[in-house]
Formats: sequence, C-alpha cells, structure tokens
Amino acid sequence: MCLAGCATTRTETIVVRPPAVLIQDCPVPAVDAAVWGDLPPALVEMRNALISCNRDKEKLRRWAGIK
Repeated sequence: MCLAGCATTRTETIVVRPPAVLIQDCPVPAVDAAVWGDLPPALVEMRNALISCNRDKEKLRRWAGIK
C-alpha cells in the first residue's frame, strides 16, 4: 500500500528585510559657509556624516553576511 498521495509538503517563503534604520537615507548636513573660515568645520561635519553613513552600510553588509 502506497500512501504518498496523503503526504503534503508545504514550502513557505520568508522574506527577510534589513532593519529600517540601516536603509534610511543618510542626512546631508547643510553648509552655512558665509566666509572662508566657516568651511573647515562644515567639511568636518560632512566627513563625519559620511563616516556615519558608511558605518551603517557596513552593519547592513555584516547583517546580510556580505564581507
């Protein structure tokens, strides 16, 4: 007697998404440089924003198992 017709196999697809905090747009700092002396702090702020954004993307790659 063969009961293969009674067996059921159920395949379920689970979609895993990255955490929302890691896929949000990176904030773009405003540059309020009225004089040349205002540029160095503005550049430091932009560099720090880029570093922070790249850190988030590194976390996303680590989470996804991408090196």
